[in-house]
Amino acid sequence: MRDSSASSWMLRDRGPRMPEADPDVTSAVDTVVKDLGIVLEAGHETQAALLSLPAVAHQLFLTTLGRGDSRADDSQVIRSNHLLNGTN
Repeated sequence: MRDSSASSWMLRDRGPRMPEADPDVTSAVDTVVKDLGIVLEAGHETQAALLSLPAVAHQLFLTTLGRGDSRADDSQVIRSNHLLNGTN
């Protein structure tokens, strides 16, 4: 899978932790919210076209933060995705 066009370091790193109920925290949700905010601000200041992906990701992480999972591992953003889509 490493050589496929769908491969990514993030998915290989976070993917195995996504189904875990309480994985070790390697990168907290609140850190990702802060970092994505910096990316969005820099894009705005430089008038760079970031498309919508960083903004959508930021909103999903904000949803996770709002659910009280600010210190959860960032792989757990999948929980918010499941809630929004009515899936498990």
